[in-house]
Amino acid sequence: MNEQPTIGRNSHVTFSYQLFDENGLQIDASGSDEPLSYIHGYDLLISGLEEKMDGKQTGEEFTVALDPEDAYGERDESLIMKVERTEIPEEVDLQMGGRFTAINEQGDRMNLVVLDITDEDVVLDANHPLAGKAITYKVKIKNVRQATGQELTALGVSPDGKVH
Repeated sequence: MNEQPTIGRNSHVTFSYQLFDENGLQIDASGSDEPLSYIHGYDLLISGLEEKMDGKQTGEEFTVALDPEDAYGERDESLIMKVERTEIPEEVDLQMGGRFTAINEQGDRMNLVVLDITDEDVVLDANHPLAGKAITYKVKIKNVRQATGQELTALGVSPDGKVH
């Protein structure tokens, strides 16, 4: 009898999910015909979710409640910044609560939320929208298999599992 593979390092995992906030309100879902795929063991998911995936098999369903430190982290007040309005590109449609992506000095992409707008300044928040919040995932494992050498290479990992 062939035993089903279990999720471990270098597993290619396909799964669907529903995401709920601390009040039980669904805030995201993968859609049953649009599952997500990732290679397990390389911190490609939030830590608490990836940890709970370990050892699961195709067909398993589970629910995991995560505190902020195991999800998107605590809010970091240093990620709230005031910038001169003239520093915001003209193509950005500034609106309270609006979101846009910018590139910082190091070349990293930052997702920003507009918290306040004055004639001179804009207050922006670079925290993840779910930072500081407890969340719950309902997950269904659709498929588990060994990642191919090509999939590992695309991650910067050699086919023997060594990170480059």
